[in-house]
Amino acid sequence: FINVARILKEQGLGDNVILGKDGQGGALQGAVDLNVLLNTPQEFGAEFMAKLVEARGLKDDELVKATDTVQRARFAFGMKPEDMKGTMKYDAAMMNAMGLGGLDNLKKNFALQGLLATNGIEAAQAGNVLKNLLIRTGEGVDGVMAAKKGNKAVARSQIEKAGVKFDFYDEKGNFKGMEGMMAEMQKLQIIKNKLGEKAAMNVANEIFGSENVAAAMVLATKGVEGFNNAVDKMDQQASLDERLAEKNKSLGVIIENLTGTVINLGTELGKVFGPDIAVYAKNINDMVSNSIMPFVQEHKGAIKTVVGVVRGLMSMRIGLGVLKYAYSGTFGELFRILKTGKKLY
Repeated sequence: FINVARILKEQGLGDNVILGKDGQGGALQGAVDLNVLLNTPQEFGAEFMAKLVEARGLKDDELVKATDTVQRARFAFGMKPEDMKGTMKYDAAMMNAMGLGGLDNLKKNFALQGLLATNGIEAAQAGNVLKNLLIRTGEGVDGVMAAKKGNKAVARSQIEKAGVKFDFYDEKGNFKGMEGMMAEMQKLQIIKNKLGEKAAMNVANEIFGSENVAAAMVLATKGVEGFNNAVDKMDQQASLDERLAEKNKSLGVIIENLTGTVINLGTELGKVFGPDIAVYAKNINDMVSNSIMPFVQEHKGAIKTVVGVVRGLMSMRIGLGVLKYAYSGTFGELFRILKTGKKLY
């Protein structure tokens, strides 16, 4: 816990964000839960949670639910935690600029990543792809619809011939959100159905760029229904608490089995070494009864004095140690973090 808390602190998180309200629900709990459930190193869980808070615009009271969302996406789409972290490096700034932060948008973002990851677009590339798609929803569409010549003009003609209009923004100029984006992307499928694959891919190329055609066509094919199905798939996954309980249950079975094995081993060893141990035990018993006990009875006063001196020296050493910790100022912080750890487990 101390190491994880230190890393979170180094990542710039405040104490309230790290510890949460009353020592629960903070980034520390989220990082530890992720490490335990996904078998990731301490450093990774802490760095992941710090990045998640910063990149996805999460509130303090959303961190535990965000951790649950992460693990649901992991098991729903098979995305690696390392790839989830890498994605944030590319798409986070654009997502936040377009008002797509917070817990609800985190789930929707993972749904988009899941659609791409399960349809041939590597999760490690998803962040850059999503960033590019978002950028082109404005300038890409405007450039095509304003074109008078060249291939952009051809794409404009294909859009008009199919009877569709791409509009990713509302009347006030605000982005319609990820559901709205999927509804607009779906219009590429309409062009495909009416004019063929070549026309749809040409429009996707001119609006979103050649490097993003594959991703655009995947999202167009899946559409709003596929997007909603991806969100539902995450909702259907076991919760964080359920998975942790199951993992702890499995660990308990392993420990119980190990305990039984050790007891059986002790029984077998007793059968092998029992006679020899009995001889040694008899010799020790004779020594204590015939030698040590008479000596103690004859020298009670001297023994009491020696024990008192030793006990006094030990007490003084412990006291000095406590003063040292108190003076250094670390004792209170150590107690606080250990208290948080106790509440978590």
